[in-house]
Amino acid sequence: MSSSPGLLQPNTRFRNRYQVLRVIKAGGMGAVYEVMDDVTATRRALKVMLPSLLDSEELRARFALEARITGVIESDHIVRTSDAGVDDETGTPFLVMELLRGEELGSLVKKRGALPAEDVALYLFQAALALDKTHAASIVHRDLKPDNLFVTVRDDGSPCVKILDFGIAKVIEQHHASTLTRQMLGTPVYMAPEQIRAERNVGPRADIYALGHVAYALLVGESYWAQEAEATASPYMLAGELLRGAMEAPSARAARRSSAALPKEFDGWFLKATALKAEDRFERASVAVSALAAALDVALPRASRVILLPEPAAPAPSENPSPTDPTLPSKPGTAKGFAEVPTVTVPELSSKTPPSRPGPASYPSPPSRSVTPSAPNPPSRSVPPSFSSAPPAPSAASKFAETRPRTPPPLDPPGRTGLSGSEPSRRTDLTSRRERAPQRRFTVRPDTSTGVLHVKVWGFWDIDEGKAYLDEFRQKASTLLNLGKPWYVLADIADFPPQKPEVSPYVEQTMAYAVEHGMRKAANLVNSALSKMQISRLSAAMGLPEYSFFTAEADAVAWLLKG
Repeated sequence: MSSSPGLLQPNTRFRNRYQVLRVIKAGGMGAVYEVMDDVTATRRALKVMLPSLLDSEELRARFALEARITGVIESDHIVRTSDAGVDDETGTPFLVMELLRGEELGSLVKKRGALPAEDVALYLFQAALALDKTHAASIVHRDLKPDNLFVTVRDDGSPCVKILDFGIAKVIEQHHASTLTRQMLGTPVYMAPEQIRAERNVGPRADIYALGHVAYALLVGESYWAQEAEATASPYMLAGELLRGAMEAPSARAARRSSAALPKEFDGWFLKATALKAEDRFERASVAVSALAAALDVALPRASRVILLPEPAAPAPSENPSPTDPTLPSKPGTAKGFAEVPTVTVPELSSKTPPSRPGPASYPSPPSRSVTPSAPNPPSRSVPPSFSSAPPAPSAASKFAETRPRTPPPLDPPGRTGLSGSEPSRRTDLTSRRERAPQRRFTVRPDTSTGVLHVKVWGFWDIDEGKAYLDEFRQKASTLLNLGKPWYVLADIADFPPQKPEVSPYVEQTMAYAVEHGMRKAANLVNSALSKMQISRLSAAMGLPEYSFFTAEADAVAWLLKG
């Protein structure tokens, strides 16, 4: 029988399925229990909300976000959720997650003190892999800290970090304003200035800021703001200190308070990661961690960019291949039986060649408080976000005379390739064919009988493809506009991942063109909730009059032509 989450006792049952074995942890929002799932005979972690919070619809909604958010993202470094809902008997929101064996990094630091630089780089590297994916889906954690990074051990003995507690994360959807955004959610000493000020739009770089402070805490054994937190009783006064930013170089503070030795290059990295203005920080978590490894002079693991798949049957050669037919990867050097997949990767650092290390930053002495912040660099476009451009150049009016961290450029993600234009000689190999003709990983086809513009897009584009797509869209749409009757767009985006910031504006311009020229409806073919979330946010931002999502083309066309 279910009972109140504060009273769950060993050997009792929850929802007639989960046998409670023990209490793992109780916190401000809920309690976590180890349970046995009678259906799967598997030990799980059951998280329920405490009774004192049940009267707050706002907190219930925040708790419910955890199931939705972690369900959309597939990553080895995010805790998997197997069941979620509200208990009928008690009205208690609950989550059933994988049971982790290991320890939170916060607890590990309390017991051992500062961690080795190699371990810190590895832990944050794994966390960055998950953050790149959540940020690409416009999901911000908002409360990254050592206590929310859990280290478990794989079967081969290697460590695996998992990010905990996405329950207070905020899904940034411009068409859905939430009151949760205005609250100061998070742990103050790891919170970005925009969170402390409870600004309406808190973006992914708030997590980058937190990563900077998490790195310091793991390397030193205490948070950067430990001194201020100890001396300041009022959280409001502490917030005021935090909003001024770091006034003492982290290497100097670490040596003074903890006798910890941080390289001078870490100062420059920390300054950029925790910049007061979000646009001055690293654009992507993996880029930040790559720069951290360079500053610490340690190597990161090499991220694999291929997975082993069954070898597909070779299609029969065609004299005139249809541009709408799916294409197989055709990059040179891909081993037989392997297929490239669009995965989030970080710049690879070779253990043989030492990475370039960022120069040291110069911090003023702690008493000085009158130095003006650096002028921000213009933020890059990131809808849908890809976070892959290089760090901005240092400003002339810099708060600190510093050398910005030099980071290796992020690798371009792999993508599917397509063939276009007239067919070359069949004796020509694929490599030379690709060199002669530009990539066209899109098709645009107007159907004059229905007024539907059929669009199919796939793979990762470069700027030239973005421009070509915009021109093609305008040209083919004009065919329907000349008919003088309602027209619609059917977009197959099932294989279209988030694009680079420099490509995204061309996708936006096609949507703006459709809105300006009276498109009635837009239907999108998707194969995942992640794709739906990304395009839904963009469609709302661009002001599309009416749009929806489908998995079958026939259903999408029927919806477009109805009414």
